[in-house]
Amino acid sequence: RRLRIIFEQSGKAVTDQTQKPVERKLIAQTAAEPLRLGRLPQPRASYHFLELVKTWIKKWQPSQVLPIILMVIGSAVWLFSLPQVNVEQINDLGLVSAIPPTSWIALALLAVSFSLVLTAQKVNSILIFFHMVILVFMLYGITAIVETVPRFGPSWRHAGVIDYILRNENVNPRIDAYFNWPGVFIMGGLITQIAGLDSAVYFLKWSPFFFQLLYMGPLWMIFNSLTSSRRLVWFGFWVFYLVNSVGQDYFSPYAMT
Repeated sequence: RRLRIIFEQSGKAVTDQTQKPVERKLIAQTAAEPLRLGRLPQPRASYHFLELVKTWIKKWQPSQVLPIILMVIGSAVWLFSLPQVNVEQINDLGLVSAIPPTSWIALALLAVSFSLVLTAQKVNSILIFFHMVILVFMLYGITAIVETVPRFGPSWRHAGVIDYILRNENVNPRIDAYFNWPGVFIMGGLITQIAGLDSAVYFLKWSPFFFQLLYMGPLWMIFNSLTSSRRLVWFGFWVFYLVNSVGQDYFSPYAMT
């Protein structure tokens, strides 16, 4: 029995002595090699998006949930009311005479939502921006949906100037005076080609909506130069789009100035 114990202890000692150098060698090699992050599985883009959404939801305040609900309901009511607009019923008051009552309800819901966001403890500029885009669509994008053709006659002539530039690749001031300032028409031709359209007539109806969105840039610089309050700046946006005169945003060089 003593011999057996001696042999077992000696075998164990030999095994420990042979394993320890091997383990030390493996540990040294592992420490010497740099960590190869490129081989590790990278998280998917959907994972980052879900994490961003979770973070955004956690930062939501109860006072911001109600405005979002009102904004979504107002937008849905507005879209539901568009098929009810009959342009044949328009009188001297203009398009407002043919708008159904549901459209006014939708605009009122959006106004209440905007007021709640604007008077919140912390101004959420991103949410207010969405309100502005929806307001511009309600007021200036409705004509592109309910009307069959663009209503301003000069815009058709401007589309003709663009078509001439696209076909002949030059300008001719002898035909029309608009060729003397061709910058806007060349830009219109570029947009027509990028969109893959045959003529500029196709986007004439959406020009008011497009130009009103572009006006946000100059308005932001003007209002920020007058006040440092974000509430007043966004309120100025709201008032501008509500009282802005119509007929200044059709497709023309005048709208770009």
